Amino acid sequence: MEKSIKALEHMRMEMDDAEAALAESQVAYNSLRAKNNQLQKENKVLNKCIEDHTDEMSDMLLESKASKKIITDLKKHIKALEKQLEEKREEIEENGRVIMEKDCMIDQQNTSLKELTDIGQHLREKIQDLENQLEVALINGGGSSLSQDGVFSPILTNNNLSLADELGQLSCFKTSERHVVCGI
Repeated sequence: MEKSIKALEHMRMEMDDAEAALAESQVAYNSLRAKNNQLQKENKVLNKCIEDHTDEMSDMLLESKASKKIITDLKKHIKALEKQLEEKREEIEENGRVIMEKDCMIDQQNTSLKELTDIGQHLREKIQDLENQLEVALINGGGSSLSQDGVFSPILTNNNLSLADELGQLSCFKTSERHVVCGI
């Protein structure tokens, strides 16, 4: 019996040790459980942060892609505008050349018009002079004749020419099928 009591005491001690170990393990378990719960909460917070950052990164990537597309489109638009600008420059240069050519033509035409005006004035003066000479000749009654230098002089012979014949001899009064006066 003593052996049984000792064995029982020994078992009781082992049971007390096992209960103590169980209590310690229960405390450790509860501590681990609390730590696990804390880590799960932190994990959820971190997952939320990661998700938020991932969403931000996705948005930034989409914005970046959109920005790149916008930049690419703007570059294309700028190139098109530069091409249009170059075409307009060339068109302006061409218009400038045309304007210069037309200015030159206008200057030439103005010069020609002035020359023709001077010729016309000279012819009017010549006609006036011829009309004056004709009047003088008619007053003198002898008629007139046209000398080689184009000046009327009183006729001394019977070879009287009409005024039309005399004017026809002038180099600036030509008659043909159509009447041209002084090439004007």
